[in-house]
Amino acid sequence: MYEIIKAVIESGRYELSDMLTKIDTLWIQDDIADDQKTELVALARQHATPENSYAGIQSQLDNLYI
Repeated sequence: MYEIIKAVIESGRYELSDMLTKIDTLWIQDDIADDQKTELVALARQHATPENSYAGIQSQLDNLYI
């Protein structure tokens, strides 16, 4: 599961808060180790794009159809 999440993060195609929630869920379920969680959270924050993570909902929807 770690490799899949890492690949999604590296693609940049995710919403930051959703990804952080997913990482926490995987960690709680014991699907990833503590060090993997720490790495994935750092990567998610580093690769987050404003278009997918920080813009308002309408802005994100508008960007989907450009």
